Amino acid sequence: MFANLLKEVREIVSRSSPSEAHVLPRYRLSFGTGGFHLNEAIGLAKIFLDEGDWDRALSKALVEGVFPSRRESTAKRMLREIGHKVRELDAQELEWLVTGDRDEQAALLWVATCRAYRFVAEFADEVVCRHHKSYIPDVSYDDFDAFFERKAEWADELLHTTNSTRHKLRAVLFRLMREADIISSENRINSVVLSAQLDNYWQAQGSSTLSVFPLARRY
Repeated sequence: MFANLLKEVREIVSRSSPSEAHVLPRYRLSFGTGGFHLNEAIGLAKIFLDEGDWDRALSKALVEGVFPSRRESTAKRMLREIGHKVRELDAQELEWLVTGDRDEQAALLWVATCRAYRFVAEFADEVVCRHHKSYIPDVSYDDFDAFFERKAEWADELLHTTNSTRHKLRAVLFRLMREADIISSENRINSVVLSAQLDNYWQAQGSSTLSVFPLARRY
């Protein structure tokens, strides 16, 4: 009954506001396959800057063991997901991913992750950063569950996930945020201070890139 009612509501929204109903792409949920993989991302970026082609870079990364795994199929799958993130960076960002310090590299890969996975970006913006701006010091699994429920009302790919998949996505997302230093091991939100070159670069772009960081307040 609820499913039928939800379908009717969606049809009404689709007819009345097509831009809202059709513009946004489906959520890509394959971020749930693994972790942040900063070292592997740097290794793949180095190869790409030498090769200038993503297909050749991925093939060479597999041969060189950038993602160490006993199973070639696992290495291929993980490199494909890492490549999906890293190729979201522009030429300058890729250069900094290879040459920057560790904090810059983590910030760049977090941006790449958010660009590649809209679900991650929206959670960062709408939950983590909103908490930070409202002086709420942490983020919880309950916050994730509430966010997921809201998004699932309008996204079939979320609505039809199993509980086990939802729990896995939740665990992986929190691990990603910890490894990116967005939150602490106790799920407290870190105030991020970007390097001057990243801050200036992203501000000059006038993009929404900075919206995925709980930035330290400027006085």
